[in-house]
Amino acid sequence: MNRRGPSPRHWSLPLLLAAATTVASLSASVTGRVGLQHDDNVSVSLNHGLADAATTAGIAWDHVTMLGRDWQLSTNASLDVDDWWDWNGLDLVAPGARLGLRRKFGFGPYAPSVQLSAGGEYRRRDYAHASGTDGSLQLTYRQRFTPLVTASLDGELERFDARDAVYARTGASLRARVDLDFTSAWRLTLTAARREGDVTSHYRPGESGFGPAWQNPWSGASATDSLFGSGWIPYRYDAATSSGGATLSHALNRTTTLAAGFDYASTSGKGRTYLNRITSVTLVHAF
Repeated sequence: MNRRGPSPRHWSLPLLLAAATTVASLSASVTGRVGLQHDDNVSVSLNHGLADAATTAGIAWDHVTMLGRDWQLSTNASLDVDDWWDWNGLDLVAPGARLGLRRKFGFGPYAPSVQLSAGGEYRRRDYAHASGTDGSLQLTYRQRFTPLVTASLDGELERFDARDAVYARTGASLRARVDLDFTSAWRLTLTAARREGDVTSHYRPGESGFGPAWQNPWSGASATDSLFGSGWIPYRYDAATSSGGATLSHALNRTTTLAAGFDYASTSGKGRTYLNRITSVTLVHAF
């Protein structure tokens, strides 16, 4: 897809989603968010990776039904939108839904809980070959240990079926999260994850160390038609990704939070290592 520069249109989606969130909140429990994100290697390339920034927005509807003293059923519906400033093929609209069953063991704020959830979404990108359906199954253990420390550990199986097989992927991941609530207004969240499965990267024709053997034979994409347009060829391979991140959140009031985060990921496969550094700023409002 063609490269483009920022324009006032990049701010229209958050405004529209904010209006939709206000209307939806009249009849449901809704959370809305708007933000900015920068990724220094959106092409997941070994050399000369493409950097880009995006305006992000989303709305989510959540409902919890108590099934007894220890059990609860959660339902979620969401809509996420990413509007990338340079590479319009990355632009994303993703409606989704999730269903979860949670079991709490004991009474009080320090009792641990386990939740099993399943969900799916349709990811529509401007580059249609990278669009498709995603499904996942997740198991989460969560416990508050002190007024300051809450931790969780979850495993997930995920399958994404893209229109073009080179953008499809299957993977399994394990994630750990620790929330440090220093005050009622300040929180530091630390995360670490390990994922194994399919990854899609891009290279330029003639780039050292690559050749025709790297192009997936069942892909419809080529050097003249890919997620990043002419001159980039996608390839899919099996890899392991280790990642970590930190997010500092400040509650502006009882319903609005401002968060700034940094994430780092290292993906290794076929004897090569690919790096991503992602920074973000997000404003979240609970209605």
